[in-house]
Amino acid sequence: SLSWFDVSESGSIKLEGSTFTIDAIADVIRKLNAVAFLENAQFNFLKEKETEEKKIVEFGIITRLKSQ
Repeated sequence: SLSWFDVSESGSIKLEGSTFTIDAIADVIRKLNAVAFLENAQFNFLKEKETEEKKIVEFGIITRLKSQ
């Protein structure tokens, strides 16, 4: 799930969230790269945390608005 995002005046976008699998993060990055007005979506950070029930992956993704 997405927990935070920021869009700067320069057009850079930062997204943060958490999920149970790294594959889900890769899927989000593929989808962001398919959006016509975004470019160069990539991992910013990845942290694994273990709870009593499951492993949780916290992530950051950066991308930017395409220049016109």
